Amino acid sequence: MAVLVITGLAAYANVLDGQFVFDDSRIYNNPILRITSLDWASLKQVVLKSEPVTRPVANLSFALNYYLHGEALPGFHLFNVLVHLLAGVILYGLAADTLPLLPARQSCLPAAPGGGKPYPWPAFLAAWLWLLHPVQTQAVSYVVQRMSSMGAMFYLLSLWLYVRGRLRHGRGGTAFYAGSIVAGLLALGSKESCATLPFFILLYEWYFLQDLRRDWLRRHLPAVALAAGVAILLGVVSLGGEPVTRILAGYEGRDFSLAQRLLTEARVIFFYLGLILFPAPGRLNLDHDFIVSTSLAQPITTVFAVAALAGMAWLACRSARNHRLFSFAVIWFLGNLLIESSVIPLELVFEHRLYLPSMLLFVVAAADLGRRLPPRWLRAGVAAAVGLALVLGCWTFERNKVWHDRISLWSDCANKSPAKARPKNNLGVALKREGRLREAAEQFWAVIAIDPTFTEAYNNLANIMVDAGRGDEALRLYGKALELSPGNPAIHDNIGRLLLARRNYGRAMMHFAEAVRLQPDIPEARANLLLAERMWRQGVAAVPAKGH
Repeated sequence: MAVLVITGLAAYANVLDGQFVFDDSRIYNNPILRITSLDWASLKQVVLKSEPVTRPVANLSFALNYYLHGEALPGFHLFNVLVHLLAGVILYGLAADTLPLLPARQSCLPAAPGGGKPYPWPAFLAAWLWLLHPVQTQAVSYVVQRMSSMGAMFYLLSLWLYVRGRLRHGRGGTAFYAGSIVAGLLALGSKESCATLPFFILLYEWYFLQDLRRDWLRRHLPAVALAAGVAILLGVVSLGGEPVTRILAGYEGRDFSLAQRLLTEARVIFFYLGLILFPAPGRLNLDHDFIVSTSLAQPITTVFAVAALAGMAWLACRSARNHRLFSFAVIWFLGNLLIESSVIPLELVFEHRLYLPSMLLFVVAAADLGRRLPPRWLRAGVAAAVGLALVLGCWTFERNKVWHDRISLWSDCANKSPAKARPKNNLGVALKREGRLREAAEQFWAVIAIDPTFTEAYNNLANIMVDAGRGDEALRLYGKALELSPGNPAIHDNIGRLLLARRNYGRAMMHFAEAVRLQPDIPEARANLLLAERMWRQGVAAVPAKGH
């Protein structure tokens, strides 16, 4: 455990002063999280009203960070790193309890001298490799993805406490079962994808504690059905009712359909496996540019990925008896990717989705090393695995440099996804925030060249033109943005501000009024509307409130 903690802290030591980036706006733009006291009213607001309301445990952790140290970023990052370290320790504990449960012919633990209990070094090696693996950086170094890492940590803790309770054979097992239930609820309150937990607890029981007995499975089919029903019910609740309608509506803002997403995700799963096998920092990316599968033959790798995915599922079921750990790990991997890699209209690829599904793959790899290596080669094999762990730790440290600030992160994404508009736009926003207007404008023009319908790039570029005193060019760009997105209140407010500064009060009032109508809770637009009305009556110059 000391090795896990010390090397884990070393690998993430350079991320503690990293900035908030991308979806971290859910934290710093959320006034509900800025609590100043631990009174019931404040905590109730955080739990019940902070978005997303389906993740109250994660939201509460962000609020406690604010309470303890305000917006000081090291505290947020340190919490994430500690969650990651704890997840690694729990993985070690679960693996150490699981490996002795394998049938004798599948055991990877060498016999201990004198007939004592063998030391489960494959469990440690698995936890160590997983902990230091660079693909986990997105779930750890990206503050808002604490939702993923906390959910996985509590998920694994719930399963481990259940196993500990079962292994005690009734001696104090009740406390472990109670802890398992509490940890499971905390997992679900951190992220909805943890709804698969009841199913995997039952599957673990059948695989490792019931020796895959069919009579036990037949007797407990109602429990399995109940677990599946609970997972489905939780999914319906998290979608706010009418799940089919909500899912289909979500694809209206995507450039892929539901069928295309399903086909693409088959390839994405093998892309994930490739990242696990070779996680060099140059292959990791917050915003992957992944080609959408439009049919089984376009691209042609789609049909092979679908066939291979079906083969993986078949192999997992077929090998359950003779390769129990491998079978369970494959089902674990696919099952814990299912929610975020199937019908829900999410982004196609995100590395943080591998955090929980990848855990047991490392246990299989370490166990296979222990079982297959001849004793005379074992020392060399373990030394090679230790060397691999150190390489992974160095790669993690290197990858974490990218997460230091917005410019380094989005520069990395723009270089690795040169044909994708969003990274360049976000890089432009980061450069503009630092006052590097010429470089920012270059990025926004590049976005428009890639995607002429990218509304935000026109709006951002127009803001730069305003700062440069080129009002006519700014109005042209705002007009193009408004043509693409007529219902965007921020654009109306920005046009109104420019017109107000030019003393065109009548037109300015029209745009401010439209911005207020579209989004009544924009205080700047409402203030600017009142200012424009007053200036229109008085006929004097005005200074508009800050815009978007």
